[in-house]
Amino acid sequence: VNMTIELSYRYSYLDKAHYFGIVFNGAENWETYIRWVWYYIGKKIGMVPKNFRLCPYNYESKILKTYKNCNDAERQATLLVNRIHRQLKK
Repeated sequence: VNMTIELSYRYSYLDKAHYFGIVFNGAENWETYIRWVWYYIGKKIGMVPKNFRLCPYNYESKILKTYKNCNDAERQATLLVNRIHRQLKK
């Protein structure tokens, strides 16, 4: 069973916030891997705006990227963080 990770994004004009969601699909027996991905995201995210929100679910928003065949937590976190920063610069 392959796990996929979906990164979604929505901008709320009401509270002027950037909402990002990270959803792990097919993640049965991957709990430790998921914890490591969140750990590395926390280490690598760096400076973000005060109106930045990152949650472990989808906000009924646009899927920015789906990552397949994920097997390296640090590399996966780097890809997610780079995509988040790219979206924040738009």
